[in-house]
Amino acid sequence: MDEEALRRILKELRSRITPAEVGLTPKPTGRPGPRVHGLAQPDMDILMNRSVGTYHRFESGKMSPRDDYLREVGRILRMSEDEFTQVYLLSLGQRPPHPLDPTDGVLMPAAAAWQRAVSGQREISYVNNVQWDLVAYNQPFADIFDGGIPPENTMRWMALADEARDHILTDWETRWAPGILNQIRLAHIQHPENRSLARLNADVKRDKYAGPIYERSTEVYIHPDGDVRPLYHPRKGPGQITMVVSEPASSPGARHVVLLFDLLDEKPTSA
Repeated sequence: MDEEALRRILKELRSRITPAEVGLTPKPTGRPGPRVHGLAQPDMDILMNRSVGTYHRFESGKMSPRDDYLREVGRILRMSEDEFTQVYLLSLGQRPPHPLDPTDGVLMPAAAAWQRAVSGQREISYVNNVQWDLVAYNQPFADIFDGGIPPENTMRWMALADEARDHILTDWETRWAPGILNQIRLAHIQHPENRSLARLNADVKRDKYAGPIYERSTEVYIHPDGDVRPLYHPRKGPGQITMVVSEPASSPGARHVVLLFDLLDEKPTSA
């Protein structure tokens, strides 16, 4: 833990919020002691319903906080996701397991820039957010789908659409389903407050084809980066794709996906 860096950033965050903004009575300006701008450390104990001195021990680096404590501090101090991640790293030496705001990763601030980026790519390319809603895509990606119209949610299409399971995603039951269904399971666990992921997870479990695979799968599968899978391209015929996946830094959990497609009678391009 870097106690001094933690103390500086928390003091700055406290200074941005006045006691009146959070329903506390402002301290008399003529009271003895150093002038405090914004929330004082004892104010934090009051707001969090903790014993006197608890927040002081945290800010001084004398307490190893739990995840729920850090989230409560983050909400009171109205931290951005970047601020929360930095405080979490300084406090526990690791990134938070899921965002402070359940909607983080859903709205992508750089969506327009990503659309321009993927439009300029030759290979099949698209971007989806943390709940797999399609945010940006290029024409080669649209060409995969009936009528050239991509689905609103790429993972829902892969897991539940007849077009995907019966035609496009070759050997869906063995080559595609175990991995993508485990991704859905883990995303729901990692983002328990995300309603869209909860609905997708529930719909998969109820589905007569996906549900049994979901329930019996022992697949250990975290991400598709580097995977090679069979795919039937409606315009080009049977082939395989090599998946290249990265995460947009401003939208945790979102994905930029590039699919390198090769016909079966061609040698795969080097990834």
